[in-house]
Amino acid sequence: GELVWDTPKHAVGHHKGTANPGEIGNVVLSGHISSPISQEGNVFSQLPKLQPGAEVQLQTAQGTYVYKAVSRQVVEPTAVEVMDPTSSPTVTLITCYPDFIYTHRLVVTAKLVEFLPWTSE
Repeated sequence: GELVWDTPKHAVGHHKGTANPGEIGNVVLSGHISSPISQEGNVFSQLPKLQPGAEVQLQTAQGTYVYKAVSRQVVEPTAVEVMDPTSSPTVTLITCYPDFIYTHRLVVTAKLVEFLPWTSE
């Protein structure tokens, strides 16, 4: 009966059913801001510092996808609409907030601006 957000330890989780980097749609990624008791990591510890206009890079086997942050919001854990599909290539980064309290979720949304393929030399 309770809403639970599963997030992998020491890693960023890619939510099932969401887009892949570079695709039209919403790539939804979540990670821990901190985990002082359970030692699950803090891969998104710097996410609160990310502001609109900042660059977000996603590295894949194909290359680096460069996104530009367009919004930052704090929402209730029940605000799952932040994970809805989008009509343009988007990445949504989610973590618990505020640090050490975890009552809300910090959501940063960014739009794709560039793809830099890996080059072999």
